[in-house]
Amino acid sequence: MKKDKALRWPILITLSIFLVIGGGAYTIVFALDHKVQMSHENMMNYHQKNNNINKIINAKIKFDNLYTLEKNVLDITKDKTDISFKLVDKNLNPVSGANIELMITRPDNHDYDLDLNVSNYSDGVYTFDSIKLPQKGRWNIMLYTKVKDDYRYHNYKLDTRNPNSFEY
Repeated sequence: MKKDKALRWPILITLSIFLVIGGGAYTIVFALDHKVQMSHENMMNYHQKNNNINKIINAKIKFDNLYTLEKNVLDITKDKTDISFKLVDKNLNPVSGANIELMITRPDNHDYDLDLNVSNYSDGVYTFDSIKLPQKGRWNIMLYTKVKDDYRYHNYKLDTRNPNSFEY
């Protein structure tokens, strides 16, 4: 009986060591199978954003003091996605000649990133090509708007399963 009690602790310690090593190995294998996706919020990688954050914030403030970008149509479904924005100055005059880049991306990976071009401009309204999304679920719409030397990044979060959900 005394021998059983004496062996209990070394066996438990050895078993614990193997469990910790096994858990670590499992974590490494799981991490290698599920690669980390680099963020590209504001259509740039983390390091670019970190290095230029003060410029980005100042540009946002300057842009917002001069212009207003309103969502005109932002209908997102899996089968058909229509997007258009209206750009006006602070006097509510339509702004023409703006350079607008749009990217639709999934929040969890970049396998389905889509870049859209402006297909039509009319009286301050910039309309993008209508597309069919490859999957249903959550999507981010990232927008880069530049007028002359002023620019701003916009990020909209939408969900095809609930078209009324919208986060800006």
